[in-house]
Amino acid sequence: MEDCAKHFVLACRMPLNYVMQWSTFHIDALGLVTLIGADQVNAAVGRLVSSRYTEFLPLLGAYVIAGNSFTDAYSGFAIYNISAGIMTTDLAGWFTRWCLGQEFSRGCSSVTWTVQEGPSGEKQRERQVQSRIDTSIALLVGVVANGFLLAFTILQGDWWGLANAVSMVVSIAVRWYLIKKNRDAIDAAVNNNYGPNSADRQPAKCFITFNDGKQINMYAPQKLVKAVFIDKPAVNQRSWLAPYFVMRMVGWIGFSAHVITIGMSGLATQIVTVFLIVVSTVMTVFKFGCKDNLIGSKLHAEILRPGPGESERRQDAFIDLGLTDAEEGDMKFWNQMPLENGTAFNNSWWIQYRTKKADWWRSQNPQPAPSGSLASTIQVPNVASKAPSLKAVSVSSKSVVAV
Repeated sequence: MEDCAKHFVLACRMPLNYVMQWSTFHIDALGLVTLIGADQVNAAVGRLVSSRYTEFLPLLGAYVIAGNSFTDAYSGFAIYNISAGIMTTDLAGWFTRWCLGQEFSRGCSSVTWTVQEGPSGEKQRERQVQSRIDTSIALLVGVVANGFLLAFTILQGDWWGLANAVSMVVSIAVRWYLIKKNRDAIDAAVNNNYGPNSADRQPAKCFITFNDGKQINMYAPQKLVKAVFIDKPAVNQRSWLAPYFVMRMVGWIGFSAHVITIGMSGLATQIVTVFLIVVSTVMTVFKFGCKDNLIGSKLHAEILRPGPGESERRQDAFIDLGLTDAEEGDMKFWNQMPLENGTAFNNSWWIQYRTKKADWWRSQNPQPAPSGSLASTIQVPNVASKAPSLKAVSVSSKSVVAV
């Protein structure tokens, strides 16, 4: 009986068991490493953009996903819906992260949001095929990377390492589910607020200020401004039995198991684990393979950045918006434009602004100007309804970025 037991032990010894015995040193507190990089992961994952390569790879700071903090809004942002005459500092968390992720300059950048139409059409079918290809590539990369770690721990007989690898897979599955639900919520908001009638498609021009002092002009369908860019994605997690809430709890369990098991794993497993997580996190933070111009499956962004040598003054951003007199009044009320109170600086600013505005208007309307019109008093009629198209015709002086 004793001989049988010895043979059983030898048979169960894994091919790479000698690797597990290699332990020139041991890092028992390695679980603390999982807390590093949480802010960067929060910013990168919270943009809700998809990646062709890192979608199914493990990341540092998994508790950011389990805690749902990647959906919280950043403070210090404001959106001025010029077409509707309203402003708010309460923006959707994904949108604030997306804006910071584009690394806009202080010049006159603009973003035009459009909705990709329904399943009909050759172009839409091409997008669906491309989306499936990207997902397949990301899944293949994830299976290879995580499968290698799982096999490596099994062949060593490193059961703590196996538990560590399984906990990482659990965190990946939780992250994929939570992000997908937020993307689906944005798609649902688009479907509910963007219909075939002209009212749903009416473009709105907005002015966005960031928490770092930068600003952009934004054009988007009027009803989507509140439903998508201001309101948080509507994900059901009010009940403890809601799948979203349950998956968050599973995420906390996976993260806790990862913190414990990585410190108990063999040294070789620890090295491979840290390498895999750090490389995946760096690739995610630096947007390797990311498609920043597509949120969900419907919302598409086109970014126009300033050309070389163009002015970075906020005044030029207002020129590109093509503001009417009433809209200028709103901007003054919101303290975005200086008051016309007779001071030397303010008078100089308004003279420059109206001169540039007159030149801009003439460049967009080559027909003769109305008799008696002057650069300092020119009126710009119906600019609000034309803003996106007027912006489009000035593309020659900008660089269109396909992110």
